[in-house]
Amino acid sequence: ALSLTFDSVVLKRRISFYKDRPDATYCEVDIHLLYAKGEAADAFNDTLLAQLLTNMEGKPTPMMTSMEATVDSFATRFEQAWRNEIQADGFHPDSVPDFLNFTYSLRTQLLPAGEGHMAYHALTETYQGGAHGSYWSTVINFDTATGRVLTLDDIFRAGYEAPLLRLIVRQLAKDAGLPNDSLATLHEAGYFWDEAPKMPTEFQLQPDGILFIYNVYDIACYAMGAQA
Repeated sequence: ALSLTFDSVVLKRRISFYKDRPDATYCEVDIHLLYAKGEAADAFNDTLLAQLLTNMEGKPTPMMTSMEATVDSFATRFEQAWRNEIQADGFHPDSVPDFLNFTYSLRTQLLPAGEGHMAYHALTETYQGGAHGSYWSTVINFDTATGRVLTLDDIFRAGYEAPLLRLIVRQLAKDAGLPNDSLATLHEAGYFWDEAPKMPTEFQLQPDGILFIYNVYDIACYAMGAQA
């Protein structure tokens, strides 16, 4: 039986730097977060906060009295980082440029992952100045009976790393239409730059298999996008 049930927090807030110009220089936070309830909820939610609601230094948002308060705290910290950036850049208060619009979006969903398993998928999209924003997937695979988060070590036999990586690289080359999966061919196509292939950062259990995800910048430039 499923020991976890899920509820959601929805927060959408847009703050303008100029009160009389709502469309000029703003910070927007848009979060739809599923979170766990039930006997195994605390450990699962700690994993959520550690992997999803982190600041620019990678530090997780501390759990507050409720998940609603926790999400609100994250949004407040994000907005303060936006104001700090404007102040640090030394722009005149009357002429802060629109490229300092900060945005943060988080969407989460539960996906079937085979008998006894579920996959919690989160898509984060953010812009914090610069030429473009960024986006990435985070997946938390878990046992529905215990709420325990699953790793690749739980799924494959010992010694799986090298054979599995070979299969992943072979499939990557095939999906990209490359003539072979040699390191030289992968490098020429823009994958792995000048380094050896490495395991993906994320994986998602599915009813009939497993999906491996390389996020943006993991193995290729931004223009090539995420690889799955």
